[in-house]
Amino acid sequence: MLRSWSFEDAALRPATRGWVLAGLLVGGSVTAWLLALTPETSLARTDVTLVVALAQVALAGLAVRLRRSIRSLLAIAVLAALLVSALVGEADSLSRLVLASSAYIYLILYAAYAFEPWSMRGLLAVVVLGSIVGGAASPLGLRPVVWLSTVGGIAVAGSVVGHLVTRLRHYATIDSLTGVLTRTAFDAVAATVLAGARRRGESLALAVIDLDEFKNVNDTHGHAAGDAMLGRVVDAWRSRLRSQDLLGRIGGDEFVLLLPGTTRAGAAQVLLDLAEVSPIAFSAGLAAASPEEDDVAALRRRADAGMYEVKRSKPHIVG
Repeated sequence: MLRSWSFEDAALRPATRGWVLAGLLVGGSVTAWLLALTPETSLARTDVTLVVALAQVALAGLAVRLRRSIRSLLAIAVLAALLVSALVGEADSLSRLVLASSAYIYLILYAAYAFEPWSMRGLLAVVVLGSIVGGAASPLGLRPVVWLSTVGGIAVAGSVVGHLVTRLRHYATIDSLTGVLTRTAFDAVAATVLAGARRRGESLALAVIDLDEFKNVNDTHGHAAGDAMLGRVVDAWRSRLRSQDLLGRIGGDEFVLLLPGTTRAGAAQVLLDLAEVSPIAFSAGLAAASPEEDDVAALRRRADAGMYEVKRSKPHIVG
């Protein structure tokens, strides 16, 4: 079943997110062991601390195994937050309570890096509720001042960092002029889509599109008019594309379009549909992925060659 994409797909490779979470969990496990076995800093010399350390190692293994599923990684992060809450519940001194509560920061910063805003908000809710329950269950009871200075501060800082990361990710993956994917972002998402299509045996086509005589628009009416034209072109094309279709800008007036679940003939029909609504004529080349296709760059080169053949067949176009 075809799915739509989000710009997080373009910024973060799923496998990378899984390995980062696994590394954090292993680090947390080592820290828990050290805290449990070091008399000066032990959270609580009980079996609970050691069980939490072992559980974090197990979760790290799951994060690696399930690294391509963002929902699984979110569930693992939630379980890790609950394990930290168990450590908070074991703390029997203020220093141990602060040490245990500080462990939330790694999960929250990871969420800011790896998850979409709604997922991060969900993890923050688990952290807030888990820390309150854990604090209330600890021998010290819930200490509002300690909670506010640790978990409260971490939650606020994580929310701010998450917002900034989301904005930076947007600027890094979305072309500011047209709102489509940048070249780098397109390649990242397209590689994932191509791998999925090959794995499921689905058809896939890629088109390279170059606007005809766009330079004349800039030369005659100015660059502002050219920028406005690019915006109108993209808006018109989007009215005929599906949510799962990928559109990227790879040059000044050059675009690339990936059509999952589409044959070459189907892609040719899509281009005809785009030509009907486009405010400026364009030349396009097509390439259909073979069953063993695994290189987006090679697929684009074939489509690019086809585009230049079409462009050279139009004598009124220079270049």
